Amino acid sequence: MIVSIIGFAKERSPRSEWLISLSNIAKRQPLLARRLLRKQSCARLKKPSSKQLRVGTVNGAYGIKGWSKVFSYTDPAEQIFSYQPWLIPSRNELVPVEIAEWRWQGSKLVARFKHCESRNDADGLVGSEIFVASEQLAALEENEFYWHELEGLAVRNLLGESLGVVGKLMETGANDVLLVEDECDGHRVERLIPYVWDQVVKKVDIEAGLVTVDWLHEYDQ
Repeated sequence: MIVSIIGFAKERSPRSEWLISLSNIAKRQPLLARRLLRKQSCARLKKPSSKQLRVGTVNGAYGIKGWSKVFSYTDPAEQIFSYQPWLIPSRNELVPVEIAEWRWQGSKLVARFKHCESRNDADGLVGSEIFVASEQLAALEENEFYWHELEGLAVRNLLGESLGVVGKLMETGANDVLLVEDECDGHRVERLIPYVWDQVVKKVDIEAGLVTVDWLHEYDQ
């Protein structure tokens, strides 16, 4: 059983006073978490190192001259080509590869890897995940975070009560939303907490692995 709770935590009780749509939340123009990696996948690579980030996938061959279809997790999508070299898994290790050229093909991205000259070469890359070293990411300003930095952090409210763990983030337009995974009475609970800095999200401590929010268990009712 999956329970989803959508609301805005700021002086709203009873439920009718605080439960509002995410579109209304968006009008408040919050300070957003910086989005490099979109919601499809922004997890850290578990092996062989946590210092690489998954930024895309080779999801098909294109044409007969060694080109590949690339699905990008970055925002904007073409930002993926700013990070070189790419790292491709091969026999339980990450092998650096370089892009010879890339372009938009309609609404899709296609690219040709160096030394990839034929359809057979491109077919061998289909399904490969694309990683980059985390050191390639630009430094952010204070209170700005990449999505992958927030995933897996514990979430507590101002009373010190545990609300669960950040499973992923969702993009809703003007602001992002934390999907916080928890368990209540033997059931899995998913809390959708708007990433509205200062109003809802009070503090993010990466080193401590903790996000502090202005949110109460009562908002689950």
